[in-house]
Amino acid sequence: MLKKISKVLALSLLTITIGAGTSFASNSVQENENSIIDKSRTPEISTTAVLKDEKAISAFASGYTASSKMKVSFSNWRDPGKKYWGTATSSATRTIDYIQARARIYENGGLIGSAQDEAQNSSYAGATAKGDSGLVAWDNHGIGNHRYEDAGFKDIVHETRDDT
Repeated sequence: MLKKISKVLALSLLTITIGAGTSFASNSVQENENSIIDKSRTPEISTTAVLKDEKAISAFASGYTASSKMKVSFSNWRDPGKKYWGTATSSATRTIDYIQARARIYENGGLIGSAQDEAQNSSYAGATAKGDSGLVAWDNHGIGNHRYEDAGFKDIVHETRDDT
């Protein structure tokens, strides 16, 4: 009887875990007629561009993939005055009209640094935010905001997050 309960409990926990992960990922992506917004808040996100008008395939045959990353560097041991950093990178598999990367880093729930980079007719943007360390640390993370725009395609917006 105990073995049967253990198997049922283990299967239930596995189902709940898989279901929760799937639900989180699918709820974080929104698409409308002009844009695709993915706020998964994971360190890396990739999205393939989608045409605004599917009938315009011949004019805009060259699609692209947008890849966004956020990476932070925080130490487990605090060194007051030490600079910490977070880098957000936005890259496309080909040159597009507009690309943007914004990095923000937080320590103890407060913003300690931000930076932004944007480019036209490019396939890359990257920004590194720097900030000073405090004495006590909790809730340390970095958030990256990324934007991709190209004529004929839906805009792509990503929000990435890297925790320490």
